[in-house]
Amino acid sequence: MWDLDVNRMYVPLNVDKHWISMCVNFVTRLIEVFDCEGMEHNKLVEPFAALIPIIVKAVQNSNSQQLNVKKYTVSYAPMSLLNKSGSDCGVYALKHIECHLLGLDFSLVNDDNICEAR
Repeated sequence: MWDLDVNRMYVPLNVDKHWISMCVNFVTRLIEVFDCEGMEHNKLVEPFAALIPIIVKAVQNSNSQQLNVKKYTVSYAPMSLLNKSGSDCGVYALKHIECHLLGLDFSLVNDDNICEAR
């Protein structure tokens, strides 16, 4: 069951030829956005905040309690400007997922070592 068996879902997302990643937390109803360039993409992320609770409710067991379809909260992880090469945003998106999942600090991945992460 959602929010019992599955707590979080990680999503890499291509935004106009730029990769970001998101962590959807079903327990706290929070979408954390990770962008190596520190930008906010409200126009593209907000639809996820509205649709995810509706999808979760649609796939939930009919015997379960009524689920709240209120929009999820969106927050952006603070990031210093990374990806100076302009071509590593996809690697950063995946490494941010890995760091978040393992509880590691995002500063472990930077422009000095991103090539080794490829």
